[in-house]
Amino acid sequence: HLARHLEYVRNNWRQKDDGIWEVRGGRHHFVYSKLMCWVALDRGIRLAEKRSFPGDRAPLVKARDEIYREIMDKGWNEARQSFVQHYDTDALDSSNLMMPLTFFIAPTDRRMLSTIDETLRTLVSDSLVYRYQIGEGASDGLAGGEGTFNMCTFWLVEALTRSGRLEEA
Repeated sequence: HLARHLEYVRNNWRQKDDGIWEVRGGRHHFVYSKLMCWVALDRGIRLAEKRSFPGDRAPLVKARDEIYREIMDKGWNEARQSFVQHYDTDALDSSNLMMPLTFFIAPTDRRMLSTIDETLRTLVSDSLVYRYQIGEGASDGLAGGEGTFNMCTFWLVEALTRSGRLEEA
């Protein structure tokens, strides 16, 4: 079962999707979706190693590493100094706060610290966190405003804590 699931991820991670929030703005290469593909491969490889499961891990490692490089290249917006919602926008998404929580990137990496800062500046209202940024190239395809989302607030607290910013957390 593990091998079948890992092969599926390896063969399909390049697909566009609707993202964690299932926005109606069209399919894109959402950074969070790519991150979860990286997590699936990384944890699957670790599990196979730990349990000494047979199989050729080289293609899985190669795909995992490709995902990593692509997220760092296309998911990072140099002008914004932040990881963004998807490759075609400079809008923020709080789901990127999961990066240090999944051990994709160190919580003290300059890119993660900058992403946290941008999240605080852009997605926080009265200490609560919005899921994503509307406008600036991002659309969820719905009319009206966006409310804060508790899970995103907890992600921010965890990311701040892991980065050593306890007072802010």
